[in-house]
Amino acid sequence: MRRYKAEFGKLAKRLSGGSDADVAMVAAGNAGWFAEIAWAVWLLIWLVLSFVLVKFFLSGDTTQLVLSGMWAFFIGITMLLFFPQKLLITIFGGVVGVGLTDLAGLATVIEKTAAAIQKITQALNAAFEGELTIRPMAAWLFLLIVLLCCLPAYRGTE
Repeated sequence: MRRYKAEFGKLAKRLSGGSDADVAMVAAGNAGWFAEIAWAVWLLIWLVLSFVLVKFFLSGDTTQLVLSGMWAFFIGITMLLFFPQKLLITIFGGVVGVGLTDLAGLATVIEKTAAAIQKITQALNAAFEGELTIRPMAAWLFLLIVLLCCLPAYRGTE
């Protein structure tokens, strides 16, 4: 969404030590390119941080949950910055909105999501052949955080 992308560009420009004139230039509508550069830098930082956390600080199921949360936040914010507002509303409105129209429908959506997550984790666990066991809780955490990051799309118009 352009509004959030512009705000992200202004924030990144301020954090990178840009002068007031630079921030004014970004605020004047040239924030898109700076937001994209800042996003690429953020991606590199996220990759390095993921590696460092896995290599030196985390182990076991905690690793899955932390990485799932980190990458869900990154992907959710990326979707908010770069996807059109109507697309985000369609994606999440279709999943959540259908379930909320009647509570029995919500239970069905949760059951279907749980079944899909179970199948995905089983397939991944089979592919890793016992070297790694992926827990369904990490997938639920991922979906929840991505959804929460995309909620601002429901505010106002693009």
